[in-house]
Amino acid sequence: MKNIIEKIKNWISQFYNKKRFLYFTILSNGLVVVKKIIYTSENKQWKFLSERNLGEFLEKDFFQQKVNRMFFKFLFFPFKYQVIINIPHSYCRSKYFQINHKRNSSKSPISEGEMTLIFSNYLLKLLDSNKKEVLEKNGFDELNILLVDHKVIDSSIDGKRFFPQSELVMDSLGKDLKIGMVHTFLYRPISSGFNKMLPSRAKVWGYFEDGFNLPLGLHLNYQNDPKTKNKKSLFAIVKEEETHIYQDNLNEIKFFDTFGFGYKNIYNALNNALGIQYEEFFILLQKLAKQDMSPSTMMHILRIIEVELQRLYNGLLLFKKEFGSLSIYLDAGPLTEILRNHKRFSPMLICDEWKMESSDDFNGLNISKNNIADLMYGSLSKSNILNSLSAKHIRWLIPYNINS
Repeated sequence: MKNIIEKIKNWISQFYNKKRFLYFTILSNGLVVVKKIIYTSENKQWKFLSERNLGEFLEKDFFQQKVNRMFFKFLFFPFKYQVIINIPHSYCRSKYFQINHKRNSSKSPISEGEMTLIFSNYLLKLLDSNKKEVLEKNGFDELNILLVDHKVIDSSIDGKRFFPQSELVMDSLGKDLKIGMVHTFLYRPISSGFNKMLPSRAKVWGYFEDGFNLPLGLHLNYQNDPKTKNKKSLFAIVKEEETHIYQDNLNEIKFFDTFGFGYKNIYNALNNALGIQYEEFFILLQKLAKQDMSPSTMMHILRIIEVELQRLYNGLLLFKKEFGSLSIYLDAGPLTEILRNHKRFSPMLICDEWKMESSDDFNGLNISKNNIADLMYGSLSKSNILNSLSAKHIRWLIPYNINS
């Protein structure tokens, strides 16, 4: 009897040892796709469950639709869950920036009082500057913009870097102090819509600008690499219709621009030549990567693709020249595998090395590097002394439903 009771307890505990997430994405064509994800704390494993299309995102219309409200109401019932919200640049902007401060004395340890004074001298000015930049780029009214994320990411003193435990800079000795932070601003009606639509069991885990956490993660990881340390970089993410460019000038990381190349350009060229369906296009890319076709057929297809890839290459070079960048990192999406041996693109490709040291298992996630970056770098702990001290100055600006 005891064994039966123990088995029942173990079976029940399996449900409570899991964290449940809904990954919410607005695609470039306006469609909303949601992915159910489970995290098992026992073995630190992330697992993709299923994907669903919730229709077109039309701001207020989306939040008012009864079918969408019912979906969120019964999702994971009766368990609590968290919503990860990935938002396009047109609605959401994130920025990594640094506070650079020269201390009066390098021989005294950094105290809580000194750090509080540093935040009070810099933070509100930087917040105002970041906010004005978003207003100019997105054309929002000031009342319709909301700070939804504010966190300290990394820190350093006289070049000695602390990441991911940025709070270890406290009590350190040194002269030149740097504190890396992220601010995320959101179009206010989206936050209001989710607050009204989500049931009490659900909590917003974070709002993320689409693509931002990937260059952020690369910056944080590569700053320890002598080959890339202190070098400006561009990060390109190939989407369906266009390529998104992020810039990293060492002190800042932010969205820069887009240009008109997407992997659909290659599909259109192949469709014109071969008359293939869109679903067949992705199967064809897999066969090309595995060289699972005759040499003559493969050469014919690669010649068609190469013409379109030249447009991607030219676009990247133009941005590199404009920005004065020394490095380009490329997330080519579904084109990645066919570019691994490409003379021009292979050196640019983002490999799995971009991930920070983590004991979590992400192999069960059928999602992109960009999505995984949201899980990895969006979840950096805010429960430390630096975040507590900095948040005191702007806590009143952050919505109650965001972890702060």
